[in-house]
Amino acid sequence: MIHTPKIDKDKRELSELMSREDVLSHFRGISKTTLYRWSMLEGKLPPIRINRRVWYKRDDVNKLVENNYLSNPTT
Repeated sequence: MIHTPKIDKDKRELSELMSREDVLSHFRGISKTTLYRWSMLEGKLPPIRINRRVWYKRDDVNKLVENNYLSNPTT
């Protein structure tokens, strides 16, 4: 018998995780190969493995965007 943990709706701890498909749709147009490269080769987006599934922290996705893709004008 498998027991799954109850999620307290007030805490929403698991809502901070994004699936691989969520990340792909968030970036609109990147391939699975790009996501793999960011995760495994370049270390830009560290994966979290739970059983056989791969998840990403929403904070890590936001940091990736902020650090690499938002430009700060120096004018």
